[in-house]
Amino acid sequence: MKMPTNGVAKDIRHFAGSLLVFFLVVLILFYLTKYQIPSDNAQIVNTLIGMIAASIAMVIASITGRNPDDLDAAKKKISNLEMKIDMLVQSKDMLEGMLIKVQDDTIDRLLLNKANVIVKKMNLKYFTLDEFSSPDIPFSGINMDRGFLQKLDNAREIAGIPFKINSGYRTQEHHNAIYKKLGKEPTKSAHLIGKAADIHCTDSKSRFVIISALLDANISRIGISSTFIHCDIAEKGKSQQVIWTY
Repeated sequence: MKMPTNGVAKDIRHFAGSLLVFFLVVLILFYLTKYQIPSDNAQIVNTLIGMIAASIAMVIASITGRNPDDLDAAKKKISNLEMKIDMLVQSKDMLEGMLIKVQDDTIDRLLLNKANVIVKKMNLKYFTLDEFSSPDIPFSGINMDRGFLQKLDNAREIAGIPFKINSGYRTQEHHNAIYKKLGKEPTKSAHLIGKAADIHCTDSKSRFVIISALLDANISRIGISSTFIHCDIAEKGKSQQVIWTY
């Protein structure tokens, strides 16, 4: 009888050889349970048992129709797939980060363009809206009251010296943070509605010039600190034509 020459013959040989080894293992185990091994041959027997035990997994795989080479190939394929999945996840995270950055940059450019349009319409000579932005939100200076900015621009013209803005519009979060740092409870402020500004000032001469210019520009609510001058046009109901100190 002629044996098949294709892969079937190889599988038959694997199966027959594995089956033979399996029966051999069973026979050895039966022998070990029935007879005592001489001490002189114990080392040899232990070595043989170790060799057989090492190959038992392959024997069982062959008997059950599983090729050990196929198992190794499957494990390698799974490992490669896991690596590809990790790479895809990393790529996804990177693309999401790039998309968020593009969105943020686009929003910033749109806000900047809007701010530039507002400045041109208001014809501000000495200020940009970004000078009045709350530190926690870029370009939030667009929330400043236009009437207040026009008066402040006029005051700068009258003063003839630079006005460095320490604080303009504030978000509620930034406003709360300022008062928390001072250890005080937040108060209602014209900064929150874009109708106030703090101008940096540390010397008496500049302080006199700035306050005089603010009053001439019809800004009559003024607070004086050792490092800045606060000015605002508060809502109705608050005292006008007042000057206070911090």
